[in-house]
Amino acid sequence: MGFKDLDEWKKALIAFVLSYALLFALQALLSGFGILGSWSNNITFYLYPIPGFFFAYLSIDWIAEFFETKIVKKPWFVIIFIILALLAWHVALTFYFQNNIVLELRQNQQYLNGGEIQFSAACKIPALQEGMTRNETLESFGIAHCLTAQDFVNQFKASAYLVFILSAILGWASNLLIRK
Repeated sequence: MGFKDLDEWKKALIAFVLSYALLFALQALLSGFGILGSWSNNITFYLYPIPGFFFAYLSIDWIAEFFETKIVKKPWFVIIFIILALLAWHVALTFYFQNNIVLELRQNQQYLNGGEIQFSAACKIPALQEGMTRNETLESFGIAHCLTAQDFVNQFKASAYLVFILSAILGWASNLLIRK
């Protein structure tokens, strides 16, 4: 009994185990370069490959049928997927920074009194001019965009989201190979 004779769910499970092992090996090889973060003491690195792989594996056929297109089964779809995933990461990181900045500003007496606040070398809120008022939302989004631009790649390389994206790409590829 060969691989071709197995049920589809068994093939998918074997593909998942192989992709999980590949991700673990990639992490071991690339962690010295600061890519794929450290899997130690962070359970999300171990868990994110599961939904990433199976979400992509199970949704490819549904997407192709629902939108009546075969685009998701073309090799260049990976490029579109990566671009959308990076865009989603940018939005998530910007709102993460913005929420933390708002919480910090609401407790910062220097900000409330109109003083200058320095978040990094390039990201700061200038001192308040006389007669002017603070716009917490606008200022916090400005700083959040500045911090996102500065720290996007470092945050991305260290996050489990990269593992999620890679496992989704492996799930997509497994779907194409198994259901071919």
